[in-house]
Amino acid sequence: MFERRSQKNSIAIEKIFAVLVVVFTSITFIIQPVFSIPDEGAHFTNAYSIFHDDPKRGNFSEYRNQYSNNIDMYRNFTFIERFTKKRTYNQDKLGFNFTLGRVQYLPQSVGMLLGQFIYPSAGVLLSFGRLFNLIIYILAIYFAIKKAKFGKWMMAAVALLPMSIQQAVSISYDVFFFVTVFLTFSLVTNLVTRQERLKWRDYLPIFFVICLLFTAKQSSLVMLLYFLALPVSLIKPNFFTSIIDAIWQFFNRYRLLFVVLIILSSLVFIQGTSKNV
Repeated sequence: MFERRSQKNSIAIEKIFAVLVVVFTSITFIIQPVFSIPDEGAHFTNAYSIFHDDPKRGNFSEYRNQYSNNIDMYRNFTFIERFTKKRTYNQDKLGFNFTLGRVQYLPQSVGMLLGQFIYPSAGVLLSFGRLFNLIIYILAIYFAIKKAKFGKWMMAAVALLPMSIQQAVSISYDVFFFVTVFLTFSLVTNLVTRQERLKWRDYLPIFFVICLLFTAKQSSLVMLLYFLALPVSLIKPNFFTSIIDAIWQFFNRYRLLFVVLIILSSLVFIQGTSKNV
């Protein structure tokens, strides 16, 4: 009886995450200086150029140089000009330069385009770009935590780390990278715990996540190894499943040898990098 009551009264982890992430990101959104995130000027230019044509080659690079962070601006309060001083954005012709390789900048660019119509200043554009990026971060990771079969507390803790919050309240493409990693991990937890074989509709989220992995940072491709480690019982036996099963049987038979090789390779890699430093 007590266990049933405790389960009913317990708050879902994703709801706790939602409350905390809104509180933390709201505070960070207010106090985080404009263009203070590493390379945020470059991210600003990349996002801005999606919906604007560059009349002169390299013209947008001028914006990148203008938005270097200077601590003196906050000591004498001249940073306010970033919000009040209008720029010449309205002189840049609107265009559509979106490609799949730039999908990481799509939420920011939409927010910046809206900010430009409201008030064309650097601070306003950046704030709207940050806001749209933050909304994607919160919604996507909330969904990933909610759908995950295990590791929910770990996912929430990582998503609430100071570094994660800092990147969430920025226009960096790292937000897209974080979202991709969390959605992939959530999907894998569902596949690992699944008992029945996959149906045709179950391949849609797998295809979607794999597309995200290929459009995010190259380092995210390492998560494709998760799919190779999934139980072959999820798929109807075929030629490819027999090969994967044979490979894992081979690794299991000589696992001690492979562990030793991995350790030695790691030591050689560490020694080589330490010499370069």
